Amino acid sequence: MIAILLAAGLIPRDEPLVDRVDVCEVNHVCDARGRCTFSQLIWWDLDAAGEYHVVDWRMLGKSAWPQRRGDQYVSSWWDAKTCRRRQVSAPAYRETITRYDPEVRDRETVPCERRRGLRSASGRP
Repeated sequence: MIAILLAAGLIPRDEPLVDRVDVCEVNHVCDARGRCTFSQLIWWDLDAAGEYHVVDWRMLGKSAWPQRRGDQYVSSWWDAKTCRRRQVSAPAYRETITRYDPEVRDRETVPCERRRGLRSASGRP
């Protein structure tokens, strides 16, 4: 019975989906009065031309806030969509406050469907 539930994805697997990116950013988007309207995690990769582009993003939750582990910054959270834990690590971290959404702005250069994205439940990017 447990094997059936595990295969169906109803029982979480022990191993997390692990991704690596070049930069992990905590971004706070503020309105014209300086009030934070939302905060998000954005993961960036450096392309061959030396420009950073969004890999993926998530709204910031307490469990996903990046933690320093050795020389990496690691975000971990339970992903209800895949029924698995996720970990995204990066050697660089930055925290920004902007009056625009950098993830949306990056779509002008690299549309969402062309992004690498995080691994799927099958473990493939």
